[in-house]
Amino acid sequence: MFIIKRNLSKEQININKLTASIEKSSYGLSSMIVPAELATKVVNGLYEGATTTELNNLSAETAISLSTKHPEYALLASRIAIANLH
Repeated sequence: MFIIKRNLSKEQININKLTASIEKSSYGLSSMIVPAELATKVVNGLYEGATTTELNNLSAETAISLSTKHPEYALLASRIAIANLH
């Protein structure tokens, strides 16, 4: 599956790269936050040709849906959304 980067080039989705990005945003959070689990759910919800902005929005939306599992997922979601705006 491919995503469209901000420079309009195509890149195959790399779950390890997505997991690393989520791990970076989850600094200082509870060990109950599992970046690999979130990344897997995000990749399952993606479609061919999604943009990196849509990937980040889906990551934030998926994280907020997991806030019922642990409230710090909401903080992670806000960090992902803010990083996407930068």
